[in-house]
Order: sequence, then structure tokens, then C-alpha cells
Amino acid sequence: ERAQAGGLVPEGVLLAVGPADPQVIAALANRAEDYVFLAMDNCPHQAVLWGTSEAIAQAEQQLRRQGTVCQKLPFSRAYHTPLFAPVCDELEAFYANATFTKPEIPLSSCVTAARVSDDPETIRHLALEHWASPVRFRETVESLYADGARIFVEVGPAANLTAFVTDILRTKD
Repeated sequence: ERAQAGGLVPEGVLLAVGPADPQVIAALANRAEDYVFLAMDNCPHQAVLWGTSEAIAQAEQQLRRQGTVCQKLPFSRAYHTPLFAPVCDELEAFYANATFTKPEIPLSSCVTAARVSDDPETIRHLALEHWASPVRFRETVESLYADGARIFVEVGPAANLTAFVTDILRTKD
């Protein structure tokens, strides 16, 4: 809240798009002189972009012409983009004082899309970095599957992640 009140967090638009062709999304984000970022790569049928109102309007127009479904989300903060780094700076002291321990089971991160070290300091760093890094959920699930995971359990009020996992692994056991 301090970072936002201090004008350190840019306001913009989060746009869910699908199907989310990674090449099309990358092309939009790579011409980001007007701030279009891939914030979340959820599954083959959904990615979330963040950008300025003008940049997202242009991206949405282009995506709709290609047959992509687009839906603006009710959030405006630059979550999971490099522009959210000032919030990480605000949270650094909190994370420094939080207790992180060696996990008892292997841990994967949507920052790295892979298993991570069981070193608590590495985990602390990734937890903080997650705020300003794209969510690589699709790649993380694929990595978990390649490592032998076959059961995915979602705990929470909705089944969004379950639907994403189903979409990612739809042709696999």
C-alpha cells in the first residue's frame, strides 16, 4: 500500500487472453516500448497480460482480430511484471524477518518453472521475486509432470488451477 500510495506502482490493465499462443503473446510483449508484459502463463487457453490502458487496448484489438477471446480483469496493479519491483523493495524487510525452513518435500517455483533448492535463503529470495516475475504456471506443471507428478490437488475456494492443470495435461495420464 505504501508503494502504491507513493506512486511507485504503475496502474494499468490486466487482460486475460485465450487461447494463448505463446509466440503471439511473446511478440506483443517484445514490442513493449508501450508496456505490455506477460504477467501469467496459466495454460494453453489462458495467459494474462498487463499494460497501460492504451497498450492493452491495442493488444486487445490485435488479439481479437486473430480470434482470441479477451477479458479485462478487475485489477490494475502491475502484478508479476518488472514494474512491481518497488513493492518487492517494500516487502524485503518483511521477508527478511519471516522464518523460512528447509521443506520436507520437494518444492517447485513458478518463477523458475522448476524444482528449487531446499535452501531457505533461496526460497526466501524466490518468494519475494515472485511478485515481480511472470507466473510460469504452464511450464511449472509440465516440469512437475516430467518429474513424475500425476496427482495435483487444489486447495481453495475455486477450481481455476484445476482447470489450468487439466488444460495443460489434457493429452496425458
